[in-house]
Amino acid sequence: MAMTLRTAAVLARGGFVDLFNTSVGMPEAGVPTMAGFVPQAAFARASGVLKESFRQSDPPISIPVVATHRIHSLAVAAKLVEAGVCDLVGLARPLLADAGFIAKAQRGEVDRIIPCIACNHCVNRLYKHQRVGCAVNPISGWELERGNEGVGEGSDGVEAGKPGEENQTTNGQTRKELVVMRRKAIAVVGAGAAGVSCALTLARRGHDVTLFERAPVIGGQLHLAKQVPGKAAYNDILVYWTKELQKSTINVRLETEFTREEVARNHNFFHAIVLANGSIPRPITSHVFPGASESGIVVPFSKILDGSVRAGRRVAILGNGAISHDVASFLLHDPRVARRVELFLHEWGVNLEEGTILPPDHARDRAPRNNRDVILFNKPDKDADLSWGTGWAQKLWIRNHGGTILNHALIEMIDPHGIHISTLPPDNRKFYVECDTIVWCNGMLPNFSVGTWIYEWMKDGARKRGEMIGDFSIYSAGSCRDSYTGDGHGEQDLMQAVHEGYEIGSKI
Repeated sequence: MAMTLRTAAVLARGGFVDLFNTSVGMPEAGVPTMAGFVPQAAFARASGVLKESFRQSDPPISIPVVATHRIHSLAVAAKLVEAGVCDLVGLARPLLADAGFIAKAQRGEVDRIIPCIACNHCVNRLYKHQRVGCAVNPISGWELERGNEGVGEGSDGVEAGKPGEENQTTNGQTRKELVVMRRKAIAVVGAGAAGVSCALTLARRGHDVTLFERAPVIGGQLHLAKQVPGKAAYNDILVYWTKELQKSTINVRLETEFTREEVARNHNFFHAIVLANGSIPRPITSHVFPGASESGIVVPFSKILDGSVRAGRRVAILGNGAISHDVASFLLHDPRVARRVELFLHEWGVNLEEGTILPPDHARDRAPRNNRDVILFNKPDKDADLSWGTGWAQKLWIRNHGGTILNHALIEMIDPHGIHISTLPPDNRKFYVECDTIVWCNGMLPNFSVGTWIYEWMKDGARKRGEMIGDFSIYSAGSCRDSYTGDGHGEQDLMQAVHEGYEIGSKI
């Protein structure tokens, strides 16, 4: 750090710079900087050290200093500037989530800023050389095709044009969604990510929307996701969506099952139905792992994350995707340990005062443990498909906190006390892992509960019986996609669900 401060002073006095940006580097340093479990403003102290050095210079240096990395909220940014830690705050991912971040803040509409939840879908797409976009804002990255304002702007943020015209926002910008030529009454079934995205888009275009959700709150499986360490910010988008729905013209019907009787009561009312009722965990079956359904210790991941089942001390996780790694993080996390900045920096061996980083093994020695043994079994033929930008950090976090990720192993059988394992050649070993709990993370299936009876109702001659209007149509979005025909795949990430909901809402 001493060399950095001297170099900065020389550059400043030489008139070579207009401002200093205190970026702490990319993941190659071996310390997570973008992952969701990194506390906000974790590295802002680096800016403070530089500012303090400038103040103590003779004469003092007045060139502005910019703080960056994991500063996502207006409140955190304002606090840093007010405390004199920095002069400016550099935003990146928050501006992908909402390009109107600054404009809304200036208008005093802070609660209308689409929050960045640090999910890093944008970073993942960057590493894959794909078009950079945002999981919670389907406009971002698709401005030319879809418009240039954040989704969910609300009725007071859009001036409705004439039918067939593009919507005009209050600041003169243009949306690509056309105001509908004919206002339709549309039922959206399911208030998860896809359903909310679709409903808000439909309402903004002028449709009369009723949103059905059988749970007492919106959000679907995001309520499970937000329990995972590093994903607490997922609750921010739920709060935002809730407020946008309240401000919209959408009739939100919580704790309401969408049934055949509901359609019968409204068959002269609904012009279209959008199925967005999500997916369900694949059932526990011995066809996949012999003995799984009979062992009595195998539980679905959803019951672990929602707290209805408490895992024992010795846990095995079956699965190879993002869900299995999220469950491992959840089980290894000690909720008594506050994720404060100083604790995070101590754990990862970062000293911002001196500008030093301890070797990677240091984090494993200092990571807090909760006395639980967790083994995660990866598929023998491939590694887990996690985010390219931050997946390595989650795996490292799991190992540092006492978890074991076992690759290239085959599960031969599950019994009431554990798992029989064999390793692949050339090792060719067999061993037994005793378990108190085995968590089933073996993928998802489309939720057919609504799609099945709607398909049968339509096939059974509902139109001939006069139970639906002449131009009635049905759509599906999210992980229940095509569930009424039985072709749904059941697995989508947040970005896919939000974007698909938007696309369907834009074309009806």
